[in-house]
Amino acid sequence: MAAVHPVRVGAATLASAGLIVSGAQLLTANQALASQTAPTALRMPASPAPAAMPSPWMPTTPLPSASAKATLVYATTDVRVRASATTASAIVGVLPRGGHVGTRGASVNGWTPVNYRGTNAWISTTYLTRTPSTPTTKPNPGSATTHTLVYATTDVRVRASATTASAIVGVLPRGGHVGTRGASVNGWTPVNYRGTNAWISTTYLTRTPSTPTTKPSTPTTNAGSSTGLVYATSWVRVRAGASTSSAILGTLQAGNHVGTRGASVNGWTPVNYQGTNAWISSDYLSRTKPATSTGSNGSSGSSTPTSSWAALTANGSSGLSGLRPSAKGIVNRTITAFPQITTIYGIRADSMADHPSGHAVDLMLPRGSRDAALGQQIAAYFRAHAQELGVQYIMYNKQIWNISRDSEGWRAVADRGSETANHMDHVHITTIWD
Repeated sequence: MAAVHPVRVGAATLASAGLIVSGAQLLTANQALASQTAPTALRMPASPAPAAMPSPWMPTTPLPSASAKATLVYATTDVRVRASATTASAIVGVLPRGGHVGTRGASVNGWTPVNYRGTNAWISTTYLTRTPSTPTTKPNPGSATTHTLVYATTDVRVRASATTASAIVGVLPRGGHVGTRGASVNGWTPVNYRGTNAWISTTYLTRTPSTPTTKPSTPTTNAGSSTGLVYATSWVRVRAGASTSSAILGTLQAGNHVGTRGASVNGWTPVNYQGTNAWISSDYLSRTKPATSTGSNGSSGSSTPTSSWAALTANGSSGLSGLRPSAKGIVNRTITAFPQITTIYGIRADSMADHPSGHAVDLMLPRGSRDAALGQQIAAYFRAHAQELGVQYIMYNKQIWNISRDSEGWRAVADRGSETANHMDHVHITTIWD
């Protein structure tokens, strides 16, 4: 009898014929054929292992290498994000400490190209790391940390970002304190102001709370002495130098006093203001303490102060009843800061909503347009205290200032004809809608 030869059929061949079998099934079939033709069982060679087939869920392309240039970087401190790779370029934002952005490639001359809020931008490489910051545990009171209290050394503006061109979000009074959010950046300290991230110039901050001073005794000086107390005859600015172009350090209200440091020089008196050498225009100072007036004669051009809302009404004011809270605040401040204002108009009919809604007041100057200096003082004062008092905009002498456009300063308005229509005999103030 002829020998029976085993037939080798691979799994791939059967699969191509539409048959799916395992190696064990193929071996059993071969053994059954041999048992029908030979008395003894033949050893069947092992079938070749099925060829490995690609799995539909396994990737067929290699993963990107760890050396890819595009990756995340983290800020080691609050850092400015700029439009191009230079400190002279525009600031497009601030990346807070621990915040991250994606890079767009390798660093170039100390600057890292990043994608910031969908925009191509640059950040100084010095303030970036590829390692995310480790969350710190809440420090014990008194422990060393960059998050601490700072105190204002003078009245200072609180801004939305680290530049004098940014919006003013408030004013921190002298001695007031806020909590910091990290270390200072380029002369600005990041703070938490009334629950909002904000910035204050580091120059006007200290970590040491101010110590209350005892009221000084009245010095005994000769009337002709170059040193002694002087009193403000009206609201006046205190400046760092003997010039209207020098920095404003603060203000004195009518009747407030300071100590002088010597004789007047070119119309300016050197004074000691809150422990700092400063200057005040001599025109607004007197060595005689102003007498407190108890009434008003209501004469045209009189500067006799009023002391209450009743006195304002007695002098012809109208529309004060029903003013909104912010507008009432303007009236209250006028009574204390500018007592020479004896007439104020509030609610009245008008084509614009400011007066009818109770959000605006007109502070009438005692001598009309002849009181231009007083008008300028009032306008400047309420601009400086706009955030505190809720001022939206001010109009005086054919000019307008708006808090939302503070960086533009005073802007000219078209001539409206009369002295009153051009706001030359009064200062108009519109407050925020409350």
